[in-house]
Amino acid sequence: MVKYELWGNNVDIEVPKDVFPNKERQKELDEVFNNPEHGFFEGTHEGKKIYYRKSLPEGAPKGIIVWQHGIHGQSGFGMKLQDGRYIDMALRTRLFTKEGFAVYASDQLGHGYSEGTRFLIPNGNWQINRDDLVQFAKLAASEHDGTIPLFLIGDSYGGCLVLHAARVFQDQPNEAPMGFAGVLLNAPAIIGDLPSPAVVEFLRQLAKVFPAWRPFFMPHPVSSDRIWKDKEPREYYDGGNNGLSLGGAKFCLGTALGLLEGLEAVREVILGFKVPFSINHGTEDHSVLMEGSTFLMEKSDTPPEDKVLNKIEGGYHDVYSEAEAEKTMMLEIQWIKEQIAKNK
Repeated sequence: MVKYELWGNNVDIEVPKDVFPNKERQKELDEVFNNPEHGFFEGTHEGKKIYYRKSLPEGAPKGIIVWQHGIHGQSGFGMKLQDGRYIDMALRTRLFTKEGFAVYASDQLGHGYSEGTRFLIPNGNWQINRDDLVQFAKLAASEHDGTIPLFLIGDSYGGCLVLHAARVFQDQPNEAPMGFAGVLLNAPAIIGDLPSPAVVEFLRQLAKVFPAWRPFFMPHPVSSDRIWKDKEPREYYDGGNNGLSLGGAKFCLGTALGLLEGLEAVREVILGFKVPFSINHGTEDHSVLMEGSTFLMEKSDTPPEDKVLNKIEGGYHDVYSEAEAEKTMMLEIQWIKEQIAKNK
């Protein structure tokens, strides 16, 4: 690990100093994300420090957004294109705060500015990520009036974690953050594009012995050309963002195991799931299959009027990097407003 002093906190991050963003680069990234506030909280695994950023609207917020990225991502997942457009969380944070919502986003253990072995789910234990998200949601809620509605949003594996966290809140109301009102999912990892059962079982056993290994024969279901339709974001995210993310790269075995077991468990979570939800999913997403979103729509117990699946025609895995990103974003905002209006 390498020690860094970040926003008044001493943290150990497994990124070399010649790769890690210097102060000038951090300032550039802050401008891309509209100058958020920065913080850390103690995570649920070995006391590791988990980083988060927050962006607040002018005046009291109408709602609170708690966002969770996917595997190899980070809370600072976004960019400004050469034509001046913002994409991903750089766009979404701007639009949410413009509409009066507070936005909180954390880096998973080992991702972004958080401590932990880089991009590894320790021992394949996806529950660590879920428990950190549960804790983070309660932290976000505690900073505001308890009457303000709070929504969890998750992309890809982050969507899987959001479903797990929401089921905790459903089954254990005392664990729910104040104002919890629903979830929004973008290409949620429910059913993945997996290799044959024999290969899966072989990798499962191998991961228990060599969790941090990325073998040359590792299947690659989420390569960059299957995530980003357009060249500019694909090249940017493939660059690794100063060691903070790892777009389009193969998973190490421990992380692949955690993802696999998180997906297996979430299908049980969906049975009896009652929380309101909205899904956006690209029709050309070959990384995380549409069948998972369809399964959630059909098998959950959420009332029909409180769940929706928006199929983004021609969309790849990352629909928020595409030309129609703002249109997709407005589907999220409209659904949130409708849920708030229902519960007044």
